[in-house]
Amino acid sequence: MLTAAQYQFAAGLASGLSATDAYAAAFPKSKHPRNDAARLLSPKCRARGAIQEEVARIRREAEQLAGGAVLSLAEKRMFLARLVRCSIGSLPDDSDLLEEVTRGSEGEIRRVFDKLQAIELDNLLAGHGAAARVLAAGIPA
Repeated sequence: MLTAAQYQFAAGLASGLSATDAYAAAFPKSKHPRNDAARLLSPKCRARGAIQEEVARIRREAEQLAGGAVLSLAEKRMFLARLVRCSIGSLPDDSDLLEEVTRGSEGEIRRVFDKLQAIELDNLLAGHGAAARVLAAGIPA
């Protein structure tokens, strides 16, 4: 069974906060939220499994309430992969990968969303970065 603060920590994780920020919100008196969050998510912590289950439960409930309007992790990563791999010249004008299509006196300007930013986001979603420690700690997406 989790304490009220541990439930709040799990809710913060489920809403997308980093482990450090979720811990600081749930345990405002902590002087070292980064270390304390890591300790709480450590395999040695008895509450870790219950926290992971609570995060998964909150995410499932949020997805059900949204009626399928919430993107899954796989959908987000597929969009980012399509964006990085796309060839701008072959995209139709109504493509969801185009940020801007303008026609002026000098011709047509077509811009896709920032591919480097897409790679950075995908790295975070995949757990390939310091900001993705929650995923590396085994919190289900």
